[in-house]
Amino acid sequence: MYLGNQVEIIYQDVDRFDSLPYDKCTRVYGLCYYKGKLVLAFENHKKEWILPGGSIEPRETFEQTLIREVKGESNMRVIKY
Repeated sequence: MYLGNQVEIIYQDVDRFDSLPYDKCTRVYGLCYYKGKLVLAFENHKKEWILPGGSIEPRETFEQTLIREVKGESNMRVIKY
């Protein structure tokens, strides 16, 4: 449930993003690690910890979105995805 609505989530373990339906994707999140520890970002207005990530901007790839969001939320650089 999300905001009172039932949500269906489909997990796919893939090595590339090519198979994902770009037009249906609106956000990208990453499991980011530093020295073996999971990196989280704190969302002030909701007062909760989240995975680094966010909205895909027009003409932006999934990889570009993740790199931009991780940098903006953690001041870290993505070195492998």
